Amino acid sequence: MDSRDRYFTLAEFDRLSMEHAFTRVCVRSEQLPHLYNHFDKVELNDLDNALKRKELRRRGRTNSMAVISEDTKKADALLKQVEISSVNVWGSNEERKRCRNEAFGMVGKFGQPSLFVTLTPNTDNGMSIAYYSGITGFNSLLDLEFKNMPNKIDVESISMKDYCASARLYDRIISTFLTTALGWDSKFKCSLKEGGLFGHVHAYYGMTETQGGATLHCHLLIWLHGAPKTTLQYEAQSEKEKEIFKSQFEAYA
Repeated sequence: MDSRDRYFTLAEFDRLSMEHAFTRVCVRSEQLPHLYNHFDKVELNDLDNALKRKELRRRGRTNSMAVISEDTKKADALLKQVEISSVNVWGSNEERKRCRNEAFGMVGKFGQPSLFVTLTPNTDNGMSIAYYSGITGFNSLLDLEFKNMPNKIDVESISMKDYCASARLYDRIISTFLTTALGWDSKFKCSLKEGGLFGHVHAYYGMTETQGGATLHCHLLIWLHGAPKTTLQYEAQSEKEKEIFKSQFEAYA
């Protein structure tokens, strides 16, 4: 969560993530209670040293000859359990780390992505959020009478109190984009026969995050059928193939 956010429109999602993390920890503590032994005895100094060792390991600066005491092992075990739990918390460092690993895995499997797309839907002051929040008093947007439209301040104030409505609208917009713009079949996990705005999509990977104004936006990596997977693959083409690809790219743009 950005410290500049005035409010958090994904509070419900965050709460569910916390419950998921709590459930995992709770189950582990019931099934494997020995994993949590002596955590209450870990000293602040030992925990501080454990954090420093973790950072050194991240940089590849480990010391195999270092003496590891029992207190050191307890502090390391505590950090490991915190890492396992927080990987399910939306927006946490461990969750971002997991997503980065997944994105790199996609690159390893499909090559470099063809497109990078950012979507910023309007989920805080439009008529759609007014409808989702139930403040308009009609059953369909087609029934809207423009003389009775709520003003922008009313819509924003209501949407700030209804986190679920903002999340539901955002999810609907992203799902619609995936189906209509990308031409992606979410049920069968493949490109639709007719394709989409960018042609036929081979795969995609997306993440949601908050902006400074607390609105949500989505970053997408997209792999297209027929595009070179790497620069080496492109350079290995013949001059004729490069010219064809160049003309296709110009027509696409």
